[in-house]
Amino acid sequence: MAKTAIINVRTDPEIREFDLYREIPNETTIAAMKEADDIISGKIESKSYSSFQDMLADALEDEEEG
Repeated sequence: MAKTAIINVRTDPEIREFDLYREIPNETTIAAMKEADDIISGKIESKSYSSFQDMLADALEDEEEG
């Protein structure tokens, strides 16, 4: 980061206010983050595809079934 950018971040009240503000995620976002953690840890099995076409075909099959 350039020195002028650091000075701007430290002195600009809008930027300082933005840095201090932290939005709390809603329940849906929290559930999605937990699901991602469970996939990474192996608690939930995830699908993998060798190509975008394979993924799209699988998604279209799911759409036709449900």
